[in-house]
Amino acid sequence: MKEWDEKESANGMEMDVEARLVRELRQLDREVPDEGSPGLSELEGLVRTVQARQRQALLRDLLLFWGVAALVLGVVFCAAAFALVPYLAAQLLVTVGAAAACALKLASGRKAAAHEQE
Repeated sequence: MKEWDEKESANGMEMDVEARLVRELRQLDREVPDEGSPGLSELEGLVRTVQARQRQALLRDLLLFWGVAALVLGVVFCAAAFALVPYLAAQLLVTVGAAAACALKLASGRKAAAHEQE
């Protein structure tokens, strides 16, 4: 019997909270002005504006990419033309370093796999 009374009082509290919430939400609806949805012309204008900004940003990024690429290629060609032996030594050093890094990565992966199998 006591459990039934507790359930009934909890149910009553939930209904009070629900009624208060509904009442306050309706009051909020009355206070906040109703804004209509934007018209088609407004949406089209917004789309055009966003597309123009994106196009400008993409063009700027593309020009920056081409500028950096031209600079790097220019430095590489100048280094190859004016100092061929140091350029080739640097290329060889970078290639050997990359190969060594790959070999070390593969070796550490094999050791980890061997320890997991044991």
